[in-house]
Amino acid sequence: MSIKSTSSWFSSQPTLLTIVILGVLLRLLLIITPSLNFDMRMFINYGQIFIEEKRNIYLYIYSYNYSPAIFYISGILTTISKALPSLSYPAIHRAFISLFDVLTLFILLPIAKKYNISPTRTAVFFFLNPVSILLSGYHAHFDNVAVFFLLLGAWYYFCSNLPYRKIITWLALTSGLIAKHILPFQTLLVFLFIYKGKKSLKGIILFGFTIIVFLATFIPFYNTVDSRYVINEYVFKYEGLPTISGITLIINQLCSGCEVGGIKYYTLYKYLFLISGVLFSLFLVRSKDIFRSLLLLILFFV
Repeated sequence: MSIKSTSSWFSSQPTLLTIVILGVLLRLLLIITPSLNFDMRMFINYGQIFIEEKRNIYLYIYSYNYSPAIFYISGILTTISKALPSLSYPAIHRAFISLFDVLTLFILLPIAKKYNISPTRTAVFFFLNPVSILLSGYHAHFDNVAVFFLLLGAWYYFCSNLPYRKIITWLALTSGLIAKHILPFQTLLVFLFIYKGKKSLKGIILFGFTIIVFLATFIPFYNTVDSRYVINEYVFKYEGLPTISGITLIINQLCSGCEVGGIKYYTLYKYLFLISGVLFSLFLVRSKDIFRSLLLLILFFV
């Protein structure tokens, strides 16, 4: 099913169109709110650094743990907000992120049809989901940008008959990883599904090219001792918020300060998480259903 036929649903199904309009309005209410969270304040800082032509973000904000893409996007959105003073940066940023919810819905509907799932129910559970609305309309993280490109790549290869499927899929998946590197296992899984069986090595090699391109985006910023330190410690070795939430919080309550061979337990957990994610991806390739496999992998490894 094509994206074009998906758009025709909105004219033929007024209920679906109503859901989309309601979802957009709910996001707009959050987009225009003056309240700012910590992350939005940081995005504002990234954009300000960009327009001041301080091009190496890693020299100015040591806690910056993203790829350069988010720095550039924040800079472009700041430039737009300066040209349109009636619109605040947070509103433009939230609108930009919310746009990807709309695009994701256009991908989810043909996938839902593949599984004989009601488009109305799909739209309700995604586009009117309070979590989805809050994450895009208020918090405005880049997670849903990465998810959009992942779904776009999987849909393009497995559900469409459009040309250059492998090339477009690779470009979409690589773009998602560059936008925010939260879905490496899911990206690997799509490549493994493309080259199932004896050709799985080709899928791993293709994933390797994606990682190379992702790493290459850091080259212009890797030119000083300080920036190299920030990139290595806060991007490549990022551990989230250990001992504050998740499994590491539970382990910390049971065994605070535990170490194995001088390595802190949450560092060991990080490597165990990485190994488990790869192994689980290899296990899921045995399935015949790429989208259910992706869902399982997202539930356990994000």
